[in-house]
Amino acid sequence: MEPNPTVDRLYDRLKNRGERRDYVVRLYLGHDHKTDGFEEELVKRLAADIEGKRIAIVQDIEEADLYTPMVCAGNLVSPEFEVDLEKALQRVGHLAVLPIWLFHVVGVDHLQIILSKFGGVPGRDRTWFDGPDREDAWADVLRGIRHMAARLVEYRNLRTPDDD
Repeated sequence: MEPNPTVDRLYDRLKNRGERRDYVVRLYLGHDHKTDGFEEELVKRLAADIEGKRIAIVQDIEEADLYTPMVCAGNLVSPEFEVDLEKALQRVGHLAVLPIWLFHVVGVDHLQIILSKFGGVPGRDRTWFDGPDREDAWADVLRGIRHMAARLVEYRNLRTPDDD
């Protein structure tokens, strides 16, 4: 998994300042109707994290701590995707972005350049649909989301009210 420079930069600049608390990371799944099956499967695979109150799925990007835009041709040309991405870019520093690369997409280079700055899973050079074994890609996606959620919890534990 590629590191996310936004979260890592925020995390690394802080020092441990007190007791550790567990937080629920609010996850916004960026999608369009072409990725509904993927979204449903992702939620099933995150069930233990959701039931364990480590991750909560939210329906509004404004409430989210983590945004996982699902990158495919249908999303990159959708007006809703561009609105979500614009909101995410306005909230950088308060919202982590972890793109899920479903397909290689041609012809929407400006959005791919923006999203590639956030890294992503299963990896920029490999999409979820690449390769014979999708279970490996699922493992990368889940590992990436869980890693990012853990980093966000650590970041919250390091912050003080003065940091906002």
